[in-house]
Amino acid sequence: MKLSKTSAKKCLKILETSKKKVFTCEDLTRATGFNQETVFSFVENFYSLIRLDPTHNLKENIEDIKNYIEKEDKKEESKKKSKEKRISHKEYKKYKNFMDYVSKAMTSGGILDTGYKITKHDKKMLLYYLKKEGK
Repeated sequence: MKLSKTSAKKCLKILETSKKKVFTCEDLTRATGFNQETVFSFVENFYSLIRLDPTHNLKENIEDIKNYIEKEDKKEESKKKSKEKRISHKEYKKYKNFMDYVSKAMTSGGILDTGYKITKHDKKMLLYYLKKEGK
């Protein structure tokens, strides 16, 4: 089972606020409410021998958990950046149909420009006009 960012934050908070010097998987199981197998699968990301050594002090892995949370934050940021712009109806209404869009956007002097690179925006526009003409 993959460790979620929320669960990692919960475990990290418990580990940091605990006054115990040695904090084992059993202690984490009691504190989080997760069953022991789930805790083992979470901790395996940071200490692969946890099933052989269940008395391992989890406080030694606090830095690894922090790094994991930072890595997950960076993944979320990269996903947010990839949002595409929407095309407004005004922009759709600039062109009458598929051929009008191609002739105005992709030609130079009436001849189809062979060096023209089709962007995601162009693909959306072309798909819109093809669907519209297909009706």
